Amino acid sequence: MPQKWRFFSSFTVFESVEYVAWLKNVPASHRYAATVEALRAVNLEQHMHQRVAAISGGMKQRVGLAEAMVNKPSLVLLDEPTVGLDPAQRADFRSAIRAVADDRTVVLSTHLTDDVASVAQRVIVVVGGTIIFDGSPDSLRGQAVSRDPETSDLEAGYFSVLAANGLDRG
Repeated sequence: MPQKWRFFSSFTVFESVEYVAWLKNVPASHRYAATVEALRAVNLEQHMHQRVAAISGGMKQRVGLAEAMVNKPSLVLLDEPTVGLDPAQRADFRSAIRAVADDRTVVLSTHLTDDVASVAQRVIVVVGGTIIFDGSPDSLRGQAVSRDPETSDLEAGYFSVLAANGLDRG
């Protein structure tokens, strides 16, 4: 799911996800059920007949997540999926991510540590194509050398990992 997800404004929520199912070669005999299942997984089944253009930003993001999952991939890649969402929408989206992660691997590329703290079981920090940290969110928190009142424990750990590798916060 790209950071800047696009949709056809004339499509309903169902039509949007079903169209992507078709693009992803979901067999016609399974397409309806796969679409409903993907919408149910992101808690949008009750909104399937609404136009995508008429729903909230958070709901649009969940449509994008349903599209990413409609063909039941074993790996879901999400790039900055909660950017631009208000706190309630972010909470709903994180809940949807946790739900879909039960039976597949979800890779979340983000700089929002609240999202990491909420959904991640494993954190990998990559700089210039090199992994400089690989562990749990608690392990990253434990890397913190100093605490700044303006940062969370997870951010402090991240900044400490950067510093330990000769990198600055910028």
